[in-house]
Amino acid sequence: KNTGAEQSISITGSSKLDDVEIDRMVEEAEAFSQADKEKRESVDLRNEADSLCYQATKQLESLDATLEESDKAKVNSLVAEVRSVMDSDNLEELKAKTKELQELMATLISNIPDQDASNPSNGDDDQSIE
Repeated sequence: KNTGAEQSISITGSSKLDDVEIDRMVEEAEAFSQADKEKRESVDLRNEADSLCYQATKQLESLDATLEESDKAKVNSLVAEVRSVMDSDNLEELKAKTKELQELMATLISNIPDQDASNPSNGDDDQSIE
């Protein structure tokens, strides 16, 4: 049922900041944006390094029987180096150590002989089952 009465709502801004204060805040935000970006990169790099150390440790545990002691020692040493560099503010060294650990792990994993290659089959690989 329509009563014929009109209703209206008016919304107005009630900001108590004048234009000078708003401009100052915008300038401060722009000034700190570079520092914020650098901090973000630092945190991301540290997180990546920590994740890589965790993954390397877990892979080392799972590949324990297939790796030589010298390779295990290299990985453990490099993981310790990466973790110690994570506590410093030297991001370039952290990048270098992280990359070194990634390359070492990739090399070790690629050098692990396939279990299929070490267990030759009866030569039935070329036959298809239909």
